This record gives sequence, structure tokens and C-alpha cells, in this order.
Amino acid sequence: MTTGLELPTGEIMSGKKLNRRHFLSASMVAAGASMTAACVMPVTPAAAPSEGSMMSESPDYKFYFNTHGSVEISFWSAANNGFQDFCSHYNIDGQYLGTVRDGDFAEERENMERIVAAGDADAVVAVLSDVDALDEPIRQLADQGVPVVLVNSKDPRPAEEQVPHLRYAGEDTYLTGVRNAQLALASFTELAGRAPKRSTYIEHVPGAWVLVTRGQGMSDVLTPEGTNFESIAGEVDPVQMQEIVRAHLIANPDVETIHTGWSRPAAWSIEVLREMDKLGNVNEPFEEGKVYVTSIDLDPELLGMIDAGDCVGTIDQQVYLQGWYGAALAWQWVTNQFLIANDISTGPYVVTQENAAALIGQAEAGIRA
Repeated sequence: MTTGLELPTGEIMSGKKLNRRHFLSASMVAAGASMTAACVMPVTPAAAPSEGSMMSESPDYKFYFNTHGSVEISFWSAANNGFQDFCSHYNIDGQYLGTVRDGDFAEERENMERIVAAGDADAVVAVLSDVDALDEPIRQLADQGVPVVLVNSKDPRPAEEQVPHLRYAGEDTYLTGVRNAQLALASFTELAGRAPKRSTYIEHVPGAWVLVTRGQGMSDVLTPEGTNFESIAGEVDPVQMQEIVRAHLIANPDVETIHTGWSRPAAWSIEVLREMDKLGNVNEPFEEGKVYVTSIDLDPELLGMIDAGDCVGTIDQQVYLQGWYGAALAWQWVTNQFLIANDISTGPYVVTQENAAALIGQAEAGIRA
């Protein structure tokens, strides 16, 4: 039996009735176009329903949200807040699973395998952090008839090779890197009257395809300007990261801009630059030897640094929306088999000194990160 829903690829999505909670499932085909924290617990119980929610003692559905980070960190907390806000208002038992260490794709796979083994998922919202690690368990979910929505990190492969999923909601990864570099280049050129001589991009989870792709976007902007662009391996531990930055700057005194793929390494780099008396501030006249930092993602501290001019700006992928849309897309499918025609782009959204202060309250409230 076919559902009559034709996907943009021209393939038909077929489905069958399951006994589990009047759930309509599908053996989905991939149709989509279109990191970052440490964790202290692998599983976080669903948040308490917010005031005015429709959550009852007997939820209609059970959705899982599987990522490579912890809700103890602002980024994934904001994503989970979006996920839980939707779930609590539509009587869904929302369960968050994260990793102890940021970028631990092996643990992320183990958590996905736990979902498969439990056999009680009505839908899964998943971050495809590493294709090799997560391909098999996601396909196993599809074999069980469980729909998957990808968020934050899409499947970068050709459509015919992608894991089965309904849609993707998240940033345009390459464009995020482009916007980061454009922001840095425009600011530096205005101050110095030229492009930076040397720029360094720090991958806090070395080799993660999202970070590599962002770096390619940065390079494609800066290299044609004559900038010597380089990507280096970083760390998620603040002390180790700061030592990496310090050593790199000592070895490469001509570095004039630093780019990071997450807000915390940006803040840590700014602290090191301040200690070394090398921190560039966008409010002050250009001075040879100063280094200017541009980030991706945000938190209250980094927003304060942007507002003060100590950070050029950041690129926000609006991760709250990723959690919210992930749950929303899954719910619309399992209840009505509604499926929108395209993926949802939640970023890039450029944050500079002009709008940073206005976002601090949202970051503190857990809806921006």
C-alpha cells in the first residue's frame, strides 16, 4: 500500500499500520537537501511540562532525541528545550540521550543502539554526527518502521546513499563557514585596510565532517584574498585548548584572525589573547600583532564579549529551532503523515555588536546557544 506522498526525489514513501499507539510508520527514503559539548549523563529524562502544556500521565507517543553532547552545556540544553517544549505541548514523552564527552561518536552510536533495542520509539530525532558510526542503527530503526528526523548535522552523501529520514532541520554547514569568514574579513578589512595575512581555524572535535565543511567555507572566502588559511586540531577541554592556542600563536606570530566552530573555544581563545596582550578589539584602532576572534554558536559569556568588542561576532544556527522542528516534523508524520516538501534551514544567523546585547536574555533563558 502506498501513501500517495511523492517525495522530491520522485520516489514513493510506503507505509503500513502498526499496532503501537495508532502509529503510521514508513520505510522511508532519504529526501533531504540541506557540535558540541561535554556530557555528565548519557540519558536525560524528559523535562517537566511547561505551564499550559497538554502533557498527561499517559503520553500518546514516545520520541527520542539522540545527540553527541550534554544538556549540561548551553548548546544542547537549548536544543533539548526546543524538543521538550514541543513534546510537552503535544502529549509526547520526550527522551534526550547524550554523550559524556563531546564528539564521542561511539557512545552516540551505543545510545542509538539502545533505542533500537528498546523497541518503544514512535520517532527519533537524530544528529548524524558521524556517518560511519550511525548509519547502521538508523537503518535498523527504519526496518522497525520508526521515522527519523535529522537535525543539526545532515547526511552529506548523495540522496541514494543517505540514511532513511523524513527531513533535515538545521544549519547550512558550508554557508555557516562562509558567513563566519565573511564577517571576519569585513571587520578586519575595515580596521586594517587589507585582508588578514594569516587566519587559523580551530576544530574542537578534529575531523568531524561538520567542522571540516565549515572550514572549507572559511577557506573559500579567505584564501582568494591572499590570506594564509590553516585548520588546526583543538580540544573540548578548556585548559588543553588554551595551551594549543598559546603554542600556535607563539609558533605563528603572523596569525591575525582566529575562527572557532563553537562558542567556548572562542571565549577560551579570547582569554589567552588577553593574557598575551594580543587581543584585538573592534572598537579600537588597528594595531599590528593583534588577533581578532570570530565564532560559531553562542552563550551568554561570548555575547558579552561581542558586545564589548572583544569578539568580532558569531554565527548562530538557532539550535532551539532544531529541537523544536525535529519533534514537530516527527509528530506531523506519525499523526497525519504530513510531510513538508523541503528541509528546514535554521541558520546561519549573523550576530555582531549591533544585536548581541539583545540576545543575552534569550541565551540566559536557554533558547539561544
